[in-house]
Amino acid sequence: EAVYRALDIDMSDDFHAWLKAQAEKEKQHHSKFEYSLGEFHLSEAQIRERLPEFYETYQWQVAT
Repeated sequence: EAVYRALDIDMSDDFHAWLKAQAEKEKQHHSKFEYSLGEFHLSEAQIRERLPEFYETYQWQVAT
């Protein structure tokens, strides 16, 4: 929706309804995949060092 607004493109009611339905569907989706930092040879400290803007923007908690 934000992209359509930014480009000043009208969104049809049908498409808007479809997007909302897809968003609700995705809320119910649960992935069976789980990943660990160790698999990628990363530590929490490395991630904090490389992505500080994400911690600030999304108010991610720093593990203690």
